[in-house]
Amino acid sequence: MNMNTQMNTRSWRAWLAIVFAGLALAGCGGGGGGGDAAPVATATPDASIRILDSFGREVTAGGADGVGAGDAGSDGTAGEGAPIVGGVVVLTDANGKTVSATTDAQGYYRAKVTGFQPPFVAKVTKTNGKVLHSLNVKPLKVNGFITLNITGLTDKVASDVARAGGKVGADALTPQIVSANPNAIADSLNQLRSLISPVITAAGITDVNSFDPLSVPFRADHTGYDQVLENVVVTVGADGQTQVVVSPTFSAPGALSGNWTLTVNVAATNQPGAPAVAPQTLDVPGSAVPKDASAATNTCQTGINQIVQTGAGAATVTCSGNTVTVVLPGTGTVTTVFATNSYQGCGGCGIGSQVVVGFSGTVTAVLTDGTSASYTYSGTNTYVRKS
Repeated sequence: MNMNTQMNTRSWRAWLAIVFAGLALAGCGGGGGGGDAAPVATATPDASIRILDSFGREVTAGGADGVGAGDAGSDGTAGEGAPIVGGVVVLTDANGKTVSATTDAQGYYRAKVTGFQPPFVAKVTKTNGKVLHSLNVKPLKVNGFITLNITGLTDKVASDVARAGGKVGADALTPQIVSANPNAIADSLNQLRSLISPVITAAGITDVNSFDPLSVPFRADHTGYDQVLENVVVTVGADGQTQVVVSPTFSAPGALSGNWTLTVNVAATNQPGAPAVAPQTLDVPGSAVPKDASAATNTCQTGINQIVQTGAGAATVTCSGNTVTVVLPGTGTVTTVFATNSYQGCGGCGIGSQVVVGFSGTVTAVLTDGTSASYTYSGTNTYVRKS
């Protein structure tokens, strides 16, 4: 197909315009979960062996969870800003084998998984009937535990992996889908970190890329991972997809306060066929407004990311450094390399104040038929405080 013909189709131009609208997104990304699961090894039982859970606490052989010498266990915390107490946890392995447990007053559970085969999918059912999902591809540990948390964040990852496998949402995830989509976990984690990076940083997790909601042990104590859960909003859309956004009440240390509107203006500058982009406007909290030039350059801008996520629909959006990549199955890939080149602050930042950030860069679109086109662009993000 002729490149110009393809680039001028309504659907392609509309999608590319959406991507242009997100060109100011500051990037953050990194490694994630994934990898091939390994079967649990066998071991000769030895009553003298000390078995430690994910927190390093010794497990009493023959206790309620049944884990003893030579066994393997799974444990974790179930929560969504508060611990899920009395939740029924069900783990299912690659062979359809299941085990259940009940969460305690801290949302913690343990289960014996000796002889099970990763990957696992997991769910916890709250006493009110609400269900959250999770997964794990880590190999089991003889005389030890793997961590498998179940939270709103893990439900987001489970939803993304299920959709990569052609399903509607997290409740349709199976171990077979996890096995067949090894890259979907890493992609989802990168996207999630980008979406909520200000919250992760504010929770004292200095390396955003190290944050792994699936398998990092945490307690429901209002710090670290639990603090992140308290400052995000998790919903399931009408299409079955789990969505995560920064809570509108979140305010990072030193962040601007109040409620703002963000208007994005983008202009492609070097090619007549470049799609026109109408200004995009949405409401953002003060925490999403860059408070200085450094923040404008280095901070993931939540509002812009939401524009891309919403507008791109079924697309996968990932950020790394100063590069944003959007992949729309069956259509193509758009790669954006950007830079922030100006910053105008707002002093006391009272109601009516403005913060204006200028940006520029290049965008390259590659279609599924191999044709491509590149554009340069520039634009501004204008934040106006409304309350």
